[in-house]
Amino acid sequence: MIVDDDLTLLRGMQDSLEDEEYHVVTARDGREAMRLVYSERPDLIILDIMMPRLDGWRVCRRVREMSDVPIIWTLDNPQSQDFAKSAK
Repeated sequence: MIVDDDLTLLRGMQDSLEDEEYHVVTARDGREAMRLVYSERPDLIILDIMMPRLDGWRVCRRVREMSDVPIIWTLDNPQSQDFAKSAK
């Protein structure tokens, strides 16, 4: 599953993974992501931190309450404080 509010990045990652024959579901915000986590049970989540409605930190905490699915963070600005926070 790919979760990102940037449609260009979302579609680029989706196309790349589908070219390798992966089944990909996508969400544009955290609330949609949580609905898909429950219904799709993804094997991997690629998750943007900064999103509307429900940010990546909250999505991650909620996912961790129910699953240990691997999560890969994506950041628009790796110099931000969010990068330092995600490294901890």
